[in-house]
Amino acid sequence: MIASLFPQSSAGGAAAGIQFLALLGFVLVHASLAGGWPGAFAFFAIMGAASFVLEAISIATGVPFGFFHHNTAGPRLLGVPMAVPIGYAVFGWPAWAQTMTLMRSLGTTSRTALLSAPVVGTFLLAGYDYPWDPIGATVLKVHGFRDPSGLFGVPLSNFLGWLVTGWVAFQILARVQRGFVRTSAAETMTFALLPPMIWIGTALSYFLQYAVAAPGTTSVGERTFVIADIYEASAAISLPAMILPAIITIIAAISRPRLISVAPADTSG
Repeated sequence: MIASLFPQSSAGGAAAGIQFLALLGFVLVHASLAGGWPGAFAFFAIMGAASFVLEAISIATGVPFGFFHHNTAGPRLLGVPMAVPIGYAVFGWPAWAQTMTLMRSLGTTSRTALLSAPVVGTFLLAGYDYPWDPIGATVLKVHGFRDPSGLFGVPLSNFLGWLVTGWVAFQILARVQRGFVRTSAAETMTFALLPPMIWIGTALSYFLQYAVAAPGTTSVGERTFVIADIYEASAAISLPAMILPAIITIIAAISRPRLISVAPADTSG
């Protein structure tokens, strides 16, 4: 995922690895402030398990992502690299944290949030994948689809698969997290602002990738695309898919700071 930031250089690959580890550390700490370390581990377990199971099923049956395969090195189980569930969790947390900020800014009750938060969260998470996958599948070829189509070789089924995965994970999380106690740090505006800022930073990286895009073309199946066009499209897609919801979250955090938290409000409904 984040390894695509500087695909043209080995030094960039090392920098991307450091960035990913830093983001992983941030997510662990941020999630722990939301619901303690048990809450953070529960999030990683739920997100990791849901993504692993659904990816493994799709690799074998084509549902829900479509038939695809991973090309990355490293240990795998049922065709799924062990790094993949971690990646889902690392980018799933900012999506979920922003969702809870939005829910509280609307004054959403606990019962309503149980139904609405997973839906909102899954679209935020899919918004991350929308600009990423054309690069990952078509330029970097870290994974590929049996029948390339749709968005630069990435079929519609892939994005529907992300929606299903996010909804399953967030639906479980919305029910489980009520048992964890949030810290006072989770009530601060800074806590609420960090996830959307990460979302904006991730989106802006696509503009950098476009600026340093390699010349030439790349092919998937019988389709050939200009590499720079893919990066340019990803940058454009990131505007409504990532930057817009992040801006809305920032406005929500500033407007209703006392309602900010990543745990539901009162449980009385």
